[in-house]
Amino acid sequence: MNKSQKQIKRIIAIVLVTICLMITGAIALAHNNEIFKPKPGDGARWKVEFTSIAEGEKTGNATSRKLPEYTSTNVWFYVDLVMPGDSITYDLQVSNLGNLDSVLNNIEIITSPNKEAIKYEIIGIKEGDELLAGEVKNFQVKVSYILDAEEAVTFNKPISIVFDFRQAQ
Repeated sequence: MNKSQKQIKRIIAIVLVTICLMITGAIALAHNNEIFKPKPGDGARWKVEFTSIAEGEKTGNATSRKLPEYTSTNVWFYVDLVMPGDSITYDLQVSNLGNLDSVLNNIEIITSPNKEAIKYEIIGIKEGDELLAGEVKNFQVKVSYILDAEEAVTFNKPISIVFDFRQAQ
């Protein structure tokens, strides 16, 4: 066997080893989500949810038509605001009852219709806040009829707030 044939065999061997390594890497990447997911037997438990809601301070003629309702990730308020300056505040609590740390990825406020004269504030929690395993976070939601509103509206539509928590890295 001459020198050029040995070089060709070495190159072929290197190419085959490289292909095998690439295939192994591709398989590992394709199953990456399975590698890092908690397995049922690991004891990992995800449970982040609203655990309490109460009507707080009212200003002016603001009222709740009925008590707020909530599920683990949604809250519905039934607010009547009659005049500029009216507002109502709700005290809420969200709890991480699991054993995995979480982070608040997104807050969505859904109203129907969305009147420009109405202002919504979430006080005490914001997107990006962490909620560690076992932690409880208290915060407020304030719904206000803006003082300098140009249009007169009676706002009596339900308001929904949706929290999207994700597992913290």
